Amino acid sequence: MLVMPVALCGDLRRSLGGTVVGRISKERVVFYAAEIASALQYLHKHGIIYRDLKPGNVLLNVDGH
Repeated sequence: MLVMPVALCGDLRRSLGGTVVGRISKERVVFYAAEIASALQYLHKHGIIYRDLKPGNVLLNVDGH
């Protein structure tokens, strides 16, 4: 069984859905890119290959992490 903490803010797709197309701030893009890169680095370090990376599979907590 896999147990994960509740992602109260949903997923990245839902979070980005409220923005005007093409109008995401540079700071927000850099933040999410760094978060995703950090997560992939962690998985790679532990020998895990993740092949289904898409905004709908990136869960966010209350702080946006």
